[in-house]
Amino acid sequence: MALENFKDIENALNEVEKKPLKIVFLDFIGPFETSNILKFKTRGKKAENDSDNKLRESILEQILDLNLDDIPDDDEYKKDWIDLKTKWKDILISIIPEKFRNKVQEINIKQKGGRTHNYDFLVEYDVEECKKILRKVEFKFNCKELKDLPQFIQLPDSSDIIRVKNKGVLYSEFYFDKYLEDYLKLDKRLDIIEKSEYLKHIKKVDRSCHPFFEKLYKNYENNKKAKEDIINKSIKDFIEKYNENLNIDYLFDKINEPQKDKYYIMFSNHGSGIFCVDKIPLLDKDNHMITYTKNTIVIDNVKSKGRYKLLLRWKNRLGVLNPAWQISYSP
Repeated sequence: MALENFKDIENALNEVEKKPLKIVFLDFIGPFETSNILKFKTRGKKAENDSDNKLRESILEQILDLNLDDIPDDDEYKKDWIDLKTKWKDILISIIPEKFRNKVQEINIKQKGGRTHNYDFLVEYDVEECKKILRKVEFKFNCKELKDLPQFIQLPDSSDIIRVKNKGVLYSEFYFDKYLEDYLKLDKRLDIIEKSEYLKHIKKVDRSCHPFFEKLYKNYENNKKAKEDIINKSIKDFIEKYNENLNIDYLFDKINEPQKDKYYIMFSNHGSGIFCVDKIPLLDKDNHMITYTKNTIVIDNVKSKGRYKLLLRWKNRLGVLNPAWQISYSP
């Protein structure tokens, strides 16, 4: 994707006053300075994670189209831009068959992401004497191994994950029936709501969906330790009771379908920075072993490598909203 010429921008700015050179990425909101390359060197504040990640992805989408010779030699970040561009191109070349790597004429990158895609970039390679090669790429910052990722997929509390005699079992329903009343006793200002209302809203992320969840959040600090003990016990008891009823066919589809042709490209910002690449092996539906801990169901492939950990946790404060399964991978 073409960018505005660096020298034109610099000249226009210098006619007004001396300012740092700015680059305009067409798919990012507004111009930003060359110093934004530092987003690949440090992690920002937690509240800035989303905007920082969007900026990194915007840079990676378009940096191969960037004529780095147009950056002034006295720009202190020029070497960093050159280094990032070189390493990014090299890692992208590495994920196509070796026989084509010296024949790549052009690489086009399109951002995807969002709810309709389970990857960040679709990378298209124009190769001599070959049809176009496509690769789906998921980008992860500040790690270099898949085991460093807290999750590669998240599944909601679903009737499809745990099934007993062809009937789904929800953790949220299990919690409502056996533990919510004890939780509410710790705060006399909280009254229970109808079960149907509770199950209707529990998977949502915005506590304003119902006054009950607003009150849960507001009073969370009251008897906090005792409340957390109840939540943790509910998770432990649920997993102990139902770990053998895991719906492996459902997980097979949810894990394998999105992962079978996706490459994870990770960037570790230690030292000068390095890109690493890996793929998550497919879950072996017929040859696996299931174990569990107090809050996690563990699936191990028996004949091939791969361990998948299904961590059951509340995403919006313990006991407030959105229990979900956070799935991670380790070799």
